[in-house]
Amino acid sequence: MDVAAADEIYQDNSPVIQLEVNGDVRAYGLDILVWHEIVNDVVGGVPVAVTFCPLCNSAIAFDRRLGAEAFEFGTPGLLRKSDLVMYDRTTESLWQQIGGRAIVGLMVGARLEPLPAPVVSWGQFKKSFPDGLVLSRLTGFVFPYGENPYTGYDSFEQPTDTSLDGTSSGGDDRLSVFDRVVTIEAGADVVAYPFSALREKRVIEDERDGRPLVVFWTPGASSALDQALVDDGRGVGSTGVFERRLNGELMVFQPNPDDAQTFIDQGTESTWNVFGRAVAGPLTGAQMEPFVHGNHLWFAWAAFQPDTIVVRG
Repeated sequence: MDVAAADEIYQDNSPVIQLEVNGDVRAYGLDILVWHEIVNDVVGGVPVAVTFCPLCNSAIAFDRRLGAEAFEFGTPGLLRKSDLVMYDRTTESLWQQIGGRAIVGLMVGARLEPLPAPVVSWGQFKKSFPDGLVLSRLTGFVFPYGENPYTGYDSFEQPTDTSLDGTSSGGDDRLSVFDRVVTIEAGADVVAYPFSALREKRVIEDERDGRPLVVFWTPGASSALDQALVDDGRGVGSTGVFERRLNGELMVFQPNPDDAQTFIDQGTESTWNVFGRAVAGPLTGAQMEPFVHGNHLWFAWAAFQPDTIVVRG
């Protein structure tokens, strides 16, 4: 459906996954994905799988092509370390959502290519992409879309070294189990930026694998896993991760003191949004290259990536 139709359903704080491929921009509401967990789609001519694991709060999109074949994915009802296990309908191999690797079956050793797919608020999406398309609730299934079957889930108080299924998070007590983190993989580095630090600073600059990057945080999106209704969830915010070298120039960012939704580069004083696009100033219309990143609950990410570097600023 189009943005106007979706705006009759969603509130500005409603959490959605934003995906852009070859100029084709889509939004996938977590109110739907919290029930279905996987959407097979074609965006910008590319077959994609948009996935969400409610138990890990992990939203990840993949290019679902392997070689010349496009695979279609489904949910077999399995978990591993509390994370969604998928299966492909061609070989019935099992795949781990976090990491995108085949773990059982004929495809073991294969890995899906992840795509930039941040979780943002509906208000941010509709303002930035008025011509975008939105996943419809007319799925052919009868689910109470908009309701959250995991009420209070990410508000639980859990020990710092175990996940909900009892598996260890590596004894890693640097963060608490239900802390939200922004994660990237860059060369040999696996890095997590805690939402708690981002909420305070709004901008964290870093360099990984020779690439200077910036992590943005803004208020906006609500938790899909908090209240009985998704739209009633507490605010957790939206994030974006981008390479901060543009046209050969290294940019330095600061929060916009006049607008919590935007950022200012110190060189040109242009204004940038959470999608890495300049919306005012000399660089208006410029777009930074996005880093593939994920938003996860710490216990889930640490279970698969125990050597993660935690950066707080």
